[in-house]
Amino acid sequence: LDGDPARVAVETARATNSDLIVTPYETEDGLLSPFAREVFAGPLDAVAFRSTTGVHTWRRVLVLVARPGDSAHAMIDFAERLAGESGGVSVCTCIDAESERRRAETKLANLVETTTGPVETRVARSEVTAFLGANADAYDLVLMGSSGDRSAASRLVSPPTFERIQDVQCDVAIVDRGNADHEVRVLREG
Repeated sequence: LDGDPARVAVETARATNSDLIVTPYETEDGLLSPFAREVFAGPLDAVAFRSTTGVHTWRRVLVLVARPGDSAHAMIDFAERLAGESGGVSVCTCIDAESERRRAETKLANLVETTTGPVETRVARSEVTAFLGANADAYDLVLMGSSGDRSAASRLVSPPTFERIQDVQCDVAIVDRGNADHEVRVLREG
């Protein structure tokens, strides 16, 4: 290895039979660190974590879901494990128009039908950062996806949610599902 921190992290995780890398996500300006971006581009699942509370247990966990899929299911499962039997999990999606509500409710109902405990579902007619600003203080931890599947043009027009929530007063975890197709680039580049 050439000392590249992300490459070293991936190789170390592999050597210890781990499939998850957890890292702090912020730079001083509150944006995703270059290291976290490189880990997100790699083959392993990753969580970039920002703590504002200093706690290590979370009783109320909010999962923000943009679309159904493996990432949404993984975040909900992770939230259940973190909240434990005595905690609570809420799964939320935000909509732009009331006409989207029924489809959003169905999407959330389908996502949570595989959970092991009771999970609250919420459909908010609000922009996601406004919703978080109004509701994040009711939660100990917010989990959201990394938006890794968005195009560069989409990111330019509207930066990912996690880059727009520096003022949220609860812990935040950005979850990125690894992509085995990126393994060659990360591990053999250079």
